[in-house]
Amino acid sequence: MAKEGFSDVSLGVGRGHYRSLTCTEAPALNVIDKNEFLCRVKTIFGTYNDILKKTLGAYGSPTIIANYPYKDVTKDGFTVCRNLEFDIGESCELDKVIGGFIKDICGKLNYAVGDGTTSAIVATNKIFQELFPDPHSGNCVVVNGKRIRPKDFMEIYDSIKDEIIEKLEAETTPITSENLIDIIEKIVSISTNGDQRLVDGITKAYREIGFPSIVCEKSEGLDTYCDISDGFQLNAQLADKLYVNTENMTGEYKDADVIIFGVKVTGNDYAKIIKPLTDISRKCGRKLVCLAPWFDEVALNGTIKRDILAEYQATGTANLILVNYFNSTKAALESISDLAMILGTTVVDRTMEMDLIEKYNDTDGELISYINCFDRGIDGIGILQNNDHTTLVRCTNNFVNEDRKNGCIYTLGFTDSCSLGFKKKSIFNNSHYDKTMYDLAVADAKTSLDAAIEKFKELGTYTREVYDAQKRYCSLRMKMATLYVGGESDLSRNMFKDSADDAIRAAESAYQYGYIKGCNLTLIQIVHDMLLDETDAVRCFILSAIGKGFMNVYIEVMNNAFPASDDGRGYDNIPADRFSKGSDVKASARSIASELKDYEINIPEDYLAELIVKYINSDNILFADSKMKNSISVAELMVYISMIDGRVFDLATMNFTNDVINSMKTDAEILSATTELLSIMEIGNQVVMASWNHKKYQY
Repeated sequence: MAKEGFSDVSLGVGRGHYRSLTCTEAPALNVIDKNEFLCRVKTIFGTYNDILKKTLGAYGSPTIIANYPYKDVTKDGFTVCRNLEFDIGESCELDKVIGGFIKDICGKLNYAVGDGTTSAIVATNKIFQELFPDPHSGNCVVVNGKRIRPKDFMEIYDSIKDEIIEKLEAETTPITSENLIDIIEKIVSISTNGDQRLVDGITKAYREIGFPSIVCEKSEGLDTYCDISDGFQLNAQLADKLYVNTENMTGEYKDADVIIFGVKVTGNDYAKIIKPLTDISRKCGRKLVCLAPWFDEVALNGTIKRDILAEYQATGTANLILVNYFNSTKAALESISDLAMILGTTVVDRTMEMDLIEKYNDTDGELISYINCFDRGIDGIGILQNNDHTTLVRCTNNFVNEDRKNGCIYTLGFTDSCSLGFKKKSIFNNSHYDKTMYDLAVADAKTSLDAAIEKFKELGTYTREVYDAQKRYCSLRMKMATLYVGGESDLSRNMFKDSADDAIRAAESAYQYGYIKGCNLTLIQIVHDMLLDETDAVRCFILSAIGKGFMNVYIEVMNNAFPASDDGRGYDNIPADRFSKGSDVKASARSIASELKDYEINIPEDYLAELIVKYINSDNILFADSKMKNSISVAELMVYISMIDGRVFDLATMNFTNDVINSMKTDAEILSATTELLSIMEIGNQVVMASWNHKKYQY
């Protein structure tokens, strides 16, 4: 007799018998079916929703991020989102997969517009609940008893999304030179929850520059301020304090020749290249700025400093100005190359250095024949020179000696003015560059920035590579603002910098794409209007889900300002029967309006009562759920009457206003993010876990 669970099977050929399994249970494969997947999605989204919704709006709560030994405090939804991790010992690996999807999509959103992560999660969670009230039924949406295949459903959903975005664009108000400052101030104020320091700093940047060109850094102290620079900014510092001639520790110079070394400057370089050029610049009434990654210490502390100090003691100034720049990164090398182009010169590499020294030796010091110091195509610096090379006469117009130009192997750079920092960045202004080369450099910088953003946008935050690319692009545009964010500690500076980064991107998004009403109100109204004209049941179902999803975001913003509680310390819910239609509807509305005044709501009581009456009498499908509940929260009611009024309820003034706005792109990207999140859930039929541990799937 065969053992239990086995049977003897004779193959009929060959020798012996083989035993085969007669399993009574299905094999433990690493496959999760669609019902189980959708159930888990609903759980995970609900978890993310409960955590992130607390950060929404002006009354959202900050979250402490503890990552020993580092810590952070933030209200930024994405910062919280990307730090959420599931304990695999207590949870299942599928949770981590779903969480990864959420982070990737929200990261792209955060990168695009600097805001909206929490809104996308809260909206998607509600939309998912509306579309799949019973996730155990699978991923087919059921409308009026009819099952809609996932692929067909998402095609309809995606087309509706495109229609909504098209209508959003039509409702968009562009930013103009007339309203620029006012709108940017409002956008930043909303994004930062009214942080006046950041509002003032970012607004100042737009006021003085006129377009988005802002980078954000942490300051070393308490102060938050915006530093505006005109010209090309370089991470370079004066080599000695004696060059400083201003109270803010900079050296300000006009009409300066510039030579840039890409290699260490040696004593030989000084004697045979730099010193002769210094003499020429001095005779022409100009300074010579020499930039190098470093200077040979022996030469610097010997011959070079001795000559500079001797001239300084004799005349009170030094004609040779030494500047150190950083070249340890790819970004630094690109920056020095860009500067050379802007100054009309090139970087002296090792080969050119040797060529110049060789020419000096071959001509017994007559290096001037091989360096273009005079004929650089710049009006006002042309020089006529006698044959003996001793008399230099400035010409009104630039003098061009083609024979001499053809013999040159290096052209000296030139800047009308420069601000050279001591322990701070240096700025070169009013340079004379070739426009074709400049346009190519700007285009290359923009391409590099776009590529860096595309590469890292799933992270949802600035990396060093993106920051460097952005800084290069802004610097090449010759106007740049640096917002330095201060705080009492590095912890608070990190929190404020998160907020500042988001606000900068929100302002830039509004500048590029225009603005609409905040709190998704424009989008909700568009969905409402589309519902009025829609006859197709499936499209109505989807539109209703989208409208309720984004309306729920608005409600959660209000919930944080008007929290309900059972201990009597919150905002009491209003019984639904007080909103019943009837002869006493006006009296009931006035009574509710009177009670709401106790919550410091500044809407005129008569007008508030009028809005409540309109809500009671409304047949808006988006209100249907509220009218079936036992009670309505203050937060919900404020959203409903805001939709009727057509203006956003401003928590700063406790009244309806047109001042709460955001970038159109923000709402469009949030809607796109919800679509992408839903498509993964809807179309996905099953999940194959490449890394499998069945014990971790007991939920």
